[in-house]
Amino acid sequence: MADSPTYLNYESACKAVVDVFVLKYFKDRPYIDCVGDECDGVVNINDYFFDVQFMAKCLRLGLTKKRVFGYYDYSLNEPFGHPLNLDSWLKLK
Repeated sequence: MADSPTYLNYESACKAVVDVFVLKYFKDRPYIDCVGDECDGVVNINDYFFDVQFMAKCLRLGLTKKRVFGYYDYSLNEPFGHPLNLDSWLKLK
C-alpha cells in the first residue's frame, strides 16, 4: 500500500501542506520533524506542534499569523484543559 499511487499522492499532499504552512507562518526555514515519521499526523516545527489538518484549515481560511498563534497560545493555556476548537474560537473573536 505504501507504494500505491493514491498513498504517494496523499503523502505528497500532506508534505505540501506543511511546506506552504511553514512558508506562510514562519520567517526562516525552521526545524521540521514529522512525529513518528508519519507525514499526515503531528508535525514539530521549531518546538510548536501542529496537526496537518489544523495547518490545512488555517491555510484554507487564510488566517493571519496572529490568529494562528493566538489560537495556539489559547489552546495551551486554557485553564480547564478543554479548549474550544478553532472554528468556535474564531466565532468568538
